[in-house]
Amino acid sequence: MDKADVERVFEAWRKRQKQPARCRLTESRRTTIARRLKEHTADELVTLTNFAYDADEPGPRHWRGGNREGRVYLGLDNLLRIGKLADRVEDALEWADTDDGRDDDVPASNRSEAANPGPMARFMNKPRRKLGSKKLVTKVRGRTPRRD
Repeated sequence: MDKADVERVFEAWRKRQKQPARCRLTESRRTTIARRLKEHTADELVTLTNFAYDADEPGPRHWRGGNREGRVYLGLDNLLRIGKLADRVEDALEWADTDDGRDDDVPASNRSEAANPGPMARFMNKPRRKLGSKKLVTKVRGRTPRRD
């Protein structure tokens, strides 16, 4: 690991930001990147950044704001989270091995992300009781159906 690798990983992330000129390589960011470079190569971390911003898969879509709250989770601290980094890098490398991370010969309805919406889908569509109410309310895609 050397200074050039840290800067290369940071630049790959910085150029994807809405206001790249405002992003600085602070000491905490430098330390985070340097620690992750002890376990992974700079190429792997750059591929992870590309995966996070370009892949049309459930994880990256969630990070880019495709979640219930619409929150974006693309900060370096989140992308390089120590407990999740190994799996994320593995997914990114698999994605990079395909053309643009997609298999265009497979229809969208048969792709794994279309067939399996992810672990949160079951939770999101689970019937819930409103607080203080004994009536069961089922939410369907963000709207509550009427009960007659």
